[in-house]
Amino acid sequence: MPLPALKIATAQGELQIKRATTADFDVIYAMMVEAATWLRSRDISQWSFFFTEPSKDFVRNRIIGAETYLVFDPPERPVATFTLYWKDEEIWGGRGLDGTAGYIHGLAVCRRAAGRGLGHILLTTASNLIAQNSRRWARLDCMAQNEALCNYYRRAGFTDLGVADSNITGKPLRLFQRPIASR
Repeated sequence: MPLPALKIATAQGELQIKRATTADFDVIYAMMVEAATWLRSRDISQWSFFFTEPSKDFVRNRIIGAETYLVFDPPERPVATFTLYWKDEEIWGGRGLDGTAGYIHGLAVCRRAAGRGLGHILLTTASNLIAQNSRRWARLDCMAQNEALCNYYRRAGFTDLGVADSNITGKPLRLFQRPIASR
């Protein structure tokens, strides 16, 4: 049974956040491709994988095997997505199995909703969901050469833990974490 939608009050009104199902695949995949297209227009190859056929299975598997969320700007207009994992050995190695963190992946905001602070709101929402699972850290990563995104995460309170080589992307990834506020 799906969880009820979370409601988040923002300066622009209320957002609804719900756990995605496979029925939401087309919307989520379109968001990922839109974000990849925008990144490409800025000469950032971070999500170029989403222009490939295998990325469709990747997104489907993410929806099935992790906690993917869809964010709606009333009335029921999808504007963003993010995914939480409870382990991440592929990117974080042994730390990714330590049971102390939640891992934020695939955070994307539709261009029509950009510039409203949704990224920070979703990082906070994801951190709150991680806290509900008794984890101490919110962790995420991005391509090391995407300096704008690295700086965004630093401004959002994430500590830069350095660079790790990625077998997934073949490019170095910068790792970040921030503590979860105790409850």
